[in-house]
Amino acid sequence: MKGKSQVFSGELTIAYIIFMIVFITVVYMWTSVIRDIFESETLNELETTAADMSENLLKAPGFPENWSKSDVESVGLVNTSRSLNEDKIVDFIELMDSASFDDYCEPGISNYECNKHLTVVGAYDFYFTMEYLNGSLLYVQGVSCMTGKQPSDETQKVTMTRTALLNETIIRAKVTVWK
Repeated sequence: MKGKSQVFSGELTIAYIIFMIVFITVVYMWTSVIRDIFESETLNELETTAADMSENLLKAPGFPENWSKSDVESVGLVNTSRSLNEDKIVDFIELMDSASFDDYCEPGISNYECNKHLTVVGAYDFYFTMEYLNGSLLYVQGVSCMTGKQPSDETQKVTMTRTALLNETIIRAKVTVWK
């Protein structure tokens, strides 16, 4: 009888080891799939937000239609779809400058943090640039057309590029939305 008990214990140990290996593999694979799903959902949300923001900026005049920095409720950079307004561009760049701290925001809060709610970016951050088709940065009224927060290399980000007209010149507007 003594020999049969030892064999039974050995078989139980081998079965336990095999079960644990299979269990750990299944848990690892399940966790990996769930992580991939969450990353995919986040990427989809970033793409949707970037598309919405770029379309709102380049197709809608904003609210009120002839907004200024003092009365803006929703930002849009055009007079008519894809025809940019220089004054709105300059005001938008100043409103969303992460390095500026104006008096109309609480002390210590940048213009970007204070005014980012005027876009559709929600909980994400964004970086906006405008350039000529050759890739050189666009300047409007002496102001370089880039604003927002630049993403770091480690962040999840999506960039949408759209074209528009500024004084009969085709330009590219890039919106990068990141987390």
